[in-house]
Amino acid sequence: MDLNSIILYLNAIGFGIGGAVTLILSAYSDYWSRKHLLVTISIAVYGACSIPCYWLQGYTLHNFDALTALWILFAVLTFVIMAVLSMYIPHCMRKIATNESSLDTDGAKRHARRKYGVTMTIFGQISNQIGSVLLLVVVMILTQTLTGTAATSAGLLITSIVGFITVAGSLGALWGLPAVPARHWSSGAAWYEPVVELVRPLQDLVRRKNMAFLLIAYTIYVDTLFAVSSVSGQLFVAEIRPGALEYSLYSLAQVLCIIGCQDMFLWVRPHLPFSLEKWLIAGYAISLVLPIWGLIGFASVKFGWKTRWEFYVVTFISQLSQAFANTAWKVLFSELIPVGSEVRWLTLQVVLSCGTVWVNYVASAPLQNATHELRFPLIISLVFLCFPVVMELARCNLRVFREDKEKWERAEREDDQESQSEQGSQALQGTIIVDGHMKH
Repeated sequence: MDLNSIILYLNAIGFGIGGAVTLILSAYSDYWSRKHLLVTISIAVYGACSIPCYWLQGYTLHNFDALTALWILFAVLTFVIMAVLSMYIPHCMRKIATNESSLDTDGAKRHARRKYGVTMTIFGQISNQIGSVLLLVVVMILTQTLTGTAATSAGLLITSIVGFITVAGSLGALWGLPAVPARHWSSGAAWYEPVVELVRPLQDLVRRKNMAFLLIAYTIYVDTLFAVSSVSGQLFVAEIRPGALEYSLYSLAQVLCIIGCQDMFLWVRPHLPFSLEKWLIAGYAISLVLPIWGLIGFASVKFGWKTRWEFYVVTFISQLSQAFANTAWKVLFSELIPVGSEVRWLTLQVVLSCGTVWVNYVASAPLQNATHELRFPLIISLVFLCFPVVMELARCNLRVFREDKEKWERAEREDDQESQSEQGSQALQGTIIVDGHMKH
């Protein structure tokens, strides 16, 4: 069976199971007052699953089955960790605007929230990528200095070592993360309420038009760009046929581009008079270059993802697009999330992504297995990447979205005033959160 088609099927299974797990998280996690335990458990389990990798070196059916199962498990855990860690962005943005007494206008509070959110998001991504750089460098050194089986299994060895370190380091998440407010679960709720909670996050999409458009457009962007990147990676192997060292260098170049583009965005953004909405549109628009470039390769020319230098330039363009879009979207979306619904809304993006992206993989896998032609998915990708640009332009310019935003901003101001008037009694009795609103 074609190896690429196996990868497509594994991705489809990972997205399907990941969607189901994150849907449960989106429905119930916000009711738990100790959500930092969910972060700790997720990180510890991820590390524990990495430990056995070194002992799966042999070319046996048992090892193949184990590695495919771990592939799927890593995908599911990645979705969970992405969702639960992101809840701290809206929480900290809200805190910074509340704690700064000098912020006496809505505009000043919005500016402070966005500035802090952008910095927090970028530094989180850069910190993660610095760890990736260190791992890749170590693997490359071991691959070049060792011989035989020891050289080819260097990545598995490092994965197991990092697994031990991750399990031990997860304790830091237990003691170092702040508490995020929880929603109140009524003790007199009907027996069917837990089942209703599974679909309630989807009901919220109908009520909040701005959040729905932001969420759907970004999900289309993420899913489609993931497919484009998958095609790019497979074509790099098929066209360039890199050795182990070059493939590691190519992976290292991707990580360095992420760090460089994020740093550049952090430095350039304050000096340009563009709102985050415009940066988001720019990020979406830049991504259109990628499938167009790749589709040129259908022609009988030595261009269109066929030469070595092209793949490195494509990597830079892809990471530049993501630096703009990912950072701007997380901040714009986070400032709209109501108190006590952080996990629900941020997990909902993962749920939608998992619920849609796997269809493309299942549809593409048989075609890939029969034709071995890698560029066909780029056609539909080009079409889909146009939608986020149009949707964000509509969200920024149509009156219906301005009215929706003003509606929920008024509700937030009322909540702030009510919480301030009840501050004394809340200190004694605690805060109860119902449907994203602060109640005494």
